[in-house]
Amino acid sequence: MAFELVEQQGIKTSVRIKVIGVGGAGGNAVNNMIASNIVGVDLLVANTDAQDLERSKCKNRILLGPSVTRGNGCGGDPSLGERACEESIKELKDALCDADMVFIAAGMGGGTGTGACPIIAKALRELQREDEGILTVAVVTKPFPFEGSARMTRAVEGIEKLKSHVDSIIVLPNEKLLSLGTKNVRFRDLFLKADEVLFQAVKGISDLITRSGYVNLDFRDLRKVLSFPGQAIIGLAKGKGEDKVLETTKKAISSPLLENSDIRGARGLVMNFTGSSELSYDELVEAAQYLQELVKPEAETFWGLVFDDQMGDEVEVTVVATGMDGEGACAKKDVDRGDPLKKIREARPEDLQADWEVRKPGQVIYDPPLDHTPIHNQATRFHFEEKKPLKRKLTDLFKGGRDLDYPTILRLGNQPQKG
Repeated sequence: MAFELVEQQGIKTSVRIKVIGVGGAGGNAVNNMIASNIVGVDLLVANTDAQDLERSKCKNRILLGPSVTRGNGCGGDPSLGERACEESIKELKDALCDADMVFIAAGMGGGTGTGACPIIAKALRELQREDEGILTVAVVTKPFPFEGSARMTRAVEGIEKLKSHVDSIIVLPNEKLLSLGTKNVRFRDLFLKADEVLFQAVKGISDLITRSGYVNLDFRDLRKVLSFPGQAIIGLAKGKGEDKVLETTKKAISSPLLENSDIRGARGLVMNFTGSSELSYDELVEAAQYLQELVKPEAETFWGLVFDDQMGDEVEVTVVATGMDGEGACAKKDVDRGDPLKKIREARPEDLQADWEVRKPGQVIYDPPLDHTPIHNQATRFHFEEKKPLKRKLTDLFKGGRDLDYPTILRLGNQPQKG
């Protein structure tokens, strides 16, 4: 299914997002996305294990390498996974060629995911859609320590291969799941939390593309940021109460399950804020400045703002940070910025209670009357002045001024406050 984003003078622009679950772990992740009723994306699964495909809830299924494996899996052999994927590459290309963006989900260390994912990612890079390659993000897991060093070695090698063919990659070490549970926690609950990272990444991206805001983000903004190679974070969080915007922003970038949840040194940043029309200028700028102090000073930065009075006192924050390898996170740790990440914590058992919530389609976005045409397609860099002591409603700031190349929310930040 494609999103109809713009219809102007008979021209329609659409963005199509697909998720492919590869191997057993990838297939389970897609099953859990189906169970959570995610909308607006196309889902498919690919596996060398015919029995596992039969159990899938996904209607779009591809058996990889039927003559190579005869539907019996790869037995943990990545080279067999590669050969199986190469046999079925035409079918995979046909299924994915009309996508603008593809998420690849898999567990690394076995045969199918480790062997097939780099082949799929390479094929996506070679495919062209409207003179551009397909934007590709991988979300993969590393094995538990008790699965042995051989499996971990295969996983690390597979991830390195995959990195060279995807735009961004999100890595979840299964070891971090163990810190979530009590002694008798169910394994299924742990895996659900890992799958939630994929769910939130896909939902966060699809929401950014499909929900029109007063400060609007579009697919090209995301493409530019996600094209920075290396590890990425795509975080989505909700919160309310005192300092809700800042605290929710911190929550969005502090997943205890990610291999690297430190966005210091990121080369690309997208931040989107959704809240009621009572959302204040000071709250938003405080949160945005917090993020900008973490990333590289020259980072490509885009932001968006959506008013939705159905949110009540709640706020939703989506953060996409990319390019955190090499000169990124490691190099920036020596920079003294007061350690703004000191509140990132280890996982706790109560994290298992976090709700999976998907907003129902068709909810009305608040559209208050303004004195001028609402701002659209003005994703831009933040430039900050010293924060003013008086809180002001953001809707009050969308008035006056003529330079619409610079967002009103920030233009008015330099004006004297009344009252």
